[in-house]
Amino acid sequence: MRALAANIMQSRVRATSVATIAAAVPFLGWLAAALVALVSLRMGPKEGLMIMLWTLLPGIYYWVTGGSPGVVVGQVTVGLMALMLFSGYQLSLALLAGAGVLIGVALSVTWLPPDAEQFLMSRLVDFQSLQSSLGLDASAIGQVKVQVSALLNGVISAVQWVMTCLSLFLARWLQSALYGPAEAFGQEFRRLQLPRWSVVAAIVLGFLASQQMWLLPLLPVLMGPFLIAGLSVIHGIFMLRGWSSFWLGGIYVALIFALPEVSLLLVLVAMADSWVDFRHRLAPPRA
Repeated sequence: MRALAANIMQSRVRATSVATIAAAVPFLGWLAAALVALVSLRMGPKEGLMIMLWTLLPGIYYWVTGGSPGVVVGQVTVGLMALMLFSGYQLSLALLAGAGVLIGVALSVTWLPPDAEQFLMSRLVDFQSLQSSLGLDASAIGQVKVQVSALLNGVISAVQWVMTCLSLFLARWLQSALYGPAEAFGQEFRRLQLPRWSVVAAIVLGFLASQQMWLLPLLPVLMGPFLIAGLSVIHGIFMLRGWSSFWLGGIYVALIFALPEVSLLLVLVAMADSWVDFRHRLAPPRA
């Protein structure tokens, strides 16, 4: 990947061509977003915007013809976050800005067509069993379906945000690998800490979402930045204490097989870290 990126970055035409082709190929939108971010990080907003405009063309086509808006959302979001990093903003603020974009998307864009949404909902929730076990009438079941639909839209938006972040991280890693310093991204990621105001804002928005059904889609997206920050805390502590990376891999395995529980734990760790700063407290004493 590093050699490929080095070759692509030698020419604007190469970067534009590869990014546009990747955006046009299904499931390669993440690569197009990573190239947009890399160009933006290395060459600034003018070059990054030019590449992004080309990648938006196939994304707009897919969206207009009834496909997913994922390519458009991904390119715009990663472009914003990359330009914030280029301008000197901290990674934490860039991630929060990206989450803000996806919150707006979750509240205004429907990711799935009605037939696909109904099919997926029927596979996720057995509404007939729910109706018989709880004794709900048709009106109550209809309300549950609306809530599940809203949360599903939020989950898809959260997954899109995570994919966008992975594209940004790939671009940031390539930037440090190609142009140095080599450990810049690793150090930046392990120092990631969300500001305290973001914790307060997340709690307030979470409470409002629990009271207003139309705000339900933002709940999964709200967890995204704290999930990433929680992983950063774990990485930072492992590095400071010199612990084996074997156990760090175990955390990712647990995240795969126990996603809700481990994700919630990481979110709580990140929220607490904004106030307590675990990495500072657990750092070994200086000699």
